[in-house]
Amino acid sequence: MNLFQDLTIGQYLPLESRIHRLDPRLKIVATLTLMILIFLLDDFRSYGLLGFFILGVIFVARLPYNYIFRSFKSMRWLFLFIFLLNLLWTPGKSLPHFPIGFINLTYEGMRQASFITLR
Repeated sequence: MNLFQDLTIGQYLPLESRIHRLDPRLKIVATLTLMILIFLLDDFRSYGLLGFFILGVIFVARLPYNYIFRSFKSMRWLFLFIFLLNLLWTPGKSLPHFPIGFINLTYEGMRQASFITLR
């Protein structure tokens, strides 16, 4: 069994598209810019716009959608772990009528968990 068979992050997929024909230096600068933007943006609306931009690049690059979803499949447990850590340990105003007394879920925890997991 190959442990990395579903790990598609960072792998090059040789296709013929406008994105694939771009100069490699431009693609490196664009990737670095995207990485910086991810940490500079601080609201869900900005992430939504960035998400639409990324979907546009995926469409123009003609990447298969199952290839994209397979890369997220290998990371789902990490996403869940990050979400739960932020949800359970972010202080703030408690959510009313939560049935489990020893767990303090907060509005801020929900926002922070969603935002960091999306990031």
